[in-house]
Amino acid sequence: MYDVVTFGSATVDIFVESDKAHVVNIRGIEGELDLYCLRYGEKVEIDHSSFEIGGGALNTASCFSKLGLNAAAAVKIGQGVNSKSVIKRLKENKIATDFVMRTDEERTGFSIILTSFEGDRTVLAHRGANITLKPDDIDFDKLKETKWIYCAPLNSKYGSILQPITDFAAKNKIKIAHNLGGRALDKSLDELKPILKNLNILSLNTQEATRITGIEQKYSQEKKSIINDDVKEMLKKLKKYIKDIVIITDGKKGAYAYDGKKFYYAPIFPTKRISSLGAGDAFASTFCAACIMGKDILCALEYASINSGYVVTKYGAQEGLLKLKDIEKIKKEHPEYCAKVVD
Repeated sequence: MYDVVTFGSATVDIFVESDKAHVVNIRGIEGELDLYCLRYGEKVEIDHSSFEIGGGALNTASCFSKLGLNAAAAVKIGQGVNSKSVIKRLKENKIATDFVMRTDEERTGFSIILTSFEGDRTVLAHRGANITLKPDDIDFDKLKETKWIYCAPLNSKYGSILQPITDFAAKNKIKIAHNLGGRALDKSLDELKPILKNLNILSLNTQEATRITGIEQKYSQEKKSIINDDVKEMLKKLKKYIKDIVIITDGKKGAYAYDGKKFYYAPIFPTKRISSLGAGDAFASTFCAACIMGKDILCALEYASINSGYVVTKYGAQEGLLKLKDIEKIKKEHPEYCAKVVD
């Protein structure tokens, strides 16, 4: 029996940082745009580099496993050297490989992550085998053995994969969480309704929430509430489509949750940020893990914020992941840090 099976991508990630890179801000009528820039035509020295295994399914499965849950990852990979690296990492992190699928059609996915001196990143992604995942690849009989399903953003044809998974979960009374992103954002909420109605937890960031709800977050000079009215409207609108809890993360401003009755807020846990890659995966999967363990929303937000706060202190999306005992120790050492119910 699995506590959770994760669906999503598996990639080989190459992190690159150059002190020669610049972040350029461009302003126009339609708003501002930040660009990661290097001199065109120039050979640029790499000052820091790292080779890691990542992707949404692997990042979240690693998080669940590190927190003590019995996790499996459902991913599709190729047959080459990179695929061996993926399998090796799964075994190292004590993640079941029962749902790993292979193809001769594509290579295992890979990404080149350009990290800025500020800690943010630009990702060059080759989806590879990830986009070839089909419903027929999934062993649904074995999937009956899990209590939860966690779906990271899916790169294959969105509805063709997630609809059968969520229908299966509902039919077999398996709880399901989804980090909405990727191709899902090309659809309207009404188009996604058949999928969303089966979700117990929905997680997304403010940019994704704006895109899918059509509600733009406007920041007022006069701050009246920790959660401004625009975010509240996003949470309320999204909650109409799902069963239990909606989460919206807002970068350095913290994270919000809504269960249809109360609004919840957790500030970020302060750490030194090196790379933001993986923070969203760590936050959403830690929140879900806390719920699987029977924790309440406030506790789940605190655990998620602490764990994601440590992930950004390392290159790679898994290196900084904490064990449950470490999260609890850090929380005990920082009694001033807490999530709260807000108006």
